[in-house]
Amino acid sequence: MGFMFFPDMLMAAKEMARVLKPGGRIAASYWWVAEKNPQAKLPDEFSQTHLKNSENAIPHFRFPDQNGHMISLQDPAFRNKVVIIQILGSWCPNCMDETAFLSDYYTKNRQRGVEVIGLAYEYTTDRERSLKSLQKFRDRYHVEYPMLITGVAVRPRPAGLRPIT
Repeated sequence: MGFMFFPDMLMAAKEMARVLKPGGRIAASYWWVAEKNPQAKLPDEFSQTHLKNSENAIPHFRFPDQNGHMISLQDPAFRNKVVIIQILGSWCPNCMDETAFLSDYYTKNRQRGVEVIGLAYEYTTDRERSLKSLQKFRDRYHVEYPMLITGVAVRPRPAGLRPIT
């Protein structure tokens, strides 16, 4: 009825190739059409992102790593270094791709003063279960930078609210 679900990216890519029309036009499920606009322009990306020139520009957080040690950007290990803050969940497909890249990048660049901190949002409030999921994730992607357990990725559903079926 206008919605298609693909269990993997390869199937999704094949379907998009099937429905792609000449001239950059995509029609899907008979209820929407996307057309490429060659005149479309985005504002200068550098004018859209910037750090505030103040002490508040550095995010202040403190979360436990997998061994229970509290880690913060203010720790000496991160002082005077470029720090990449990764927001992730071990359940997130995009985070898996990002982690594979960052793990390799960190290994190649940490000697140049680059650090990475992963802030993990898991599906459970059970710390042991989150630790287990995160450890499997770290092992799979050979992660050597700290991953901190920050909280739960989803909120409980309000009482009486049911999913659409």
